[in-house]
Amino acid sequence: MLSFIYRMMRDFEKEHGMRPNVLHLNNEHFDRLREDFLDPDNIESIISRLEMEIVIEKNTLHPHLSWIESSYRKAASF
Repeated sequence: MLSFIYRMMRDFEKEHGMRPNVLHLNNEHFDRLREDFLDPDNIESIISRLEMEIVIEKNTLHPHLSWIESSYRKAASF
């Protein structure tokens, strides 16, 4: 799952000229992503590694990325 997300990030940046800062997943996708980390319960570590916020939406059929100006990480850095 992690390699799939990295490919999506690369494609997003190529298309939009900026890195995405939000990853949208459903619970099943999120569980699969967590399996790619040594400590799947350390959500903060996963978020830090991806450098994106994670939004879990039960109706999301496929993982997708977006960029929003007022992400939590940006707001926290002020």
